Amino acid sequence: MKTSSNIQFSVIIPSYNSENVVEESVERICKIFEEKKITCEIILVNDGSTDNTLKIIQSIEKRKSHVKVITYPKNMGKGFAVRNGINNSVGEWVMYTDSDLDISFDFFDDYLQHIKKYDIIVVSKYHHLSKVSVPKSRKILSKLFTMTMHSIIGLNIADTQVGFKIGRGDLMRKIFAITKINGFAFDVEFLCISTLLSSSIIERPVKMNPCDKYTYSQLTRLSLKMLYQLFKILFNFKITHYYQKKLS
Repeated sequence: MKTSSNIQFSVIIPSYNSENVVEESVERICKIFEEKKITCEIILVNDGSTDNTLKIIQSIEKRKSHVKVITYPKNMGKGFAVRNGINNSVGEWVMYTDSDLDISFDFFDDYLQHIKKYDIIVVSKYHHLSKVSVPKSRKILSKLFTMTMHSIIGLNIADTQVGFKIGRGDLMRKIFAITKINGFAFDVEFLCISTLLSSSIIERPVKMNPCDKYTYSQLTRLSLKMLYQLFKILFNFKITHYYQKKLS
């Protein structure tokens, strides 16, 4: 692994049963960074996959010196995977993105411009320049979650849940060292802690075409899990002041 002095970007890719897409995703990311002459490390986190994901990413690691694999046997959740990746990163900037091909890099130049002025970049489906094609079930989940998050947590960010964010490396490692949420609501926890540190945050557009669709029973189960996670964040944020104590 290279030293932090010559790694501009750490790219964290949490992977769970992504054997069909993860290699293409890595190749796409490598090509983008090579074209822009940006030094990077790519950290692939195998979140207890039961398919051939681990075998594939270990093969990538053998071929590419800037790729590192973190793996564990049990599926722990996306938040747990991202935390592990970030806590093992060394880059000046840290980016995490999904292992699938849903999110385009069409706006990446825009993000590179804004990292010079802001601590954290959050990509948003609701930005007026965004180009998003979302299945109805996912749109319903996103709207319900956003309304609930605003009412419970009071976080002044339009869209917390797109799986692509960039932040200053030292800041990201400081924040994720104290996060506790292992599930999908980890983004909310991350951004809550960011506000406690008075981080400058900007929402930028995204182009995405998610292909996964939820049945209504899956939608209900996922919504209940995320609601539970929001209340855990509320408890840590506004009742026990766990985050504030850790930062102090």
